[in-house]
Amino acid sequence: YRIFQLKFKDNQWCCETEVPFSSEFTDYHPVFSPDGKWLYFNSDRPIPNSEKQPEKINIWRIKYNDGIWDKPEYLTAINTENHESYPTISNMGTLYFNSDRSGGKGSMDIYKSENIDGKFLKPILVEQLNSKDSENDMFVDPQVQFIILNRYLFDTKEIELFISYYKNGKWLKPEPLTSINETGVWELTPTLSPDGNYLF
Repeated sequence: YRIFQLKFKDNQWCCETEVPFSSEFTDYHPVFSPDGKWLYFNSDRPIPNSEKQPEKINIWRIKYNDGIWDKPEYLTAINTENHESYPTISNMGTLYFNSDRSGGKGSMDIYKSENIDGKFLKPILVEQLNSKDSENDMFVDPQVQFIILNRYLFDTKEIELFISYYKNGKWLKPEPLTSINETGVWELTPTLSPDGNYLF
């Protein structure tokens, strides 16, 4: 997989080009921070000080400033020898992601890491968002009012979207987005437009 960028010009998308930080390895799921200064993405490129390709997916980020990309940064505080993927970021810089590290409830679970003074803290399991099934790609509202995630249901082999609201300092039990989910169809990779008007 590769990450590409397009420009919106003359009321249409054009000029598709591969991003300059692309690698010979797999890079995918690009997600901007709400302020547009950082792009987070999944990759299996070798980690720093290693030439060996990892067996698991890691989360990287790269700074973006006025059309110029910096160098990709491996998130040491987030990544382990397990899968870490599908990042999403709040206005406060808190990073939500999924992982199959030990200590979770199921196959893949949702964790979060707060960002204090530019540094990510040790990730913690977000208990209320997880289940015995597999919680995967997600989108957190920048104001942390709600989170939309997909869940692979082992019993039915369906992948459906769920939503959870943040009330009184905790996440409520995720409920299916019944107006969107269809039986026999996988719903994946939710994201919101920057103005909040459209769910993709």
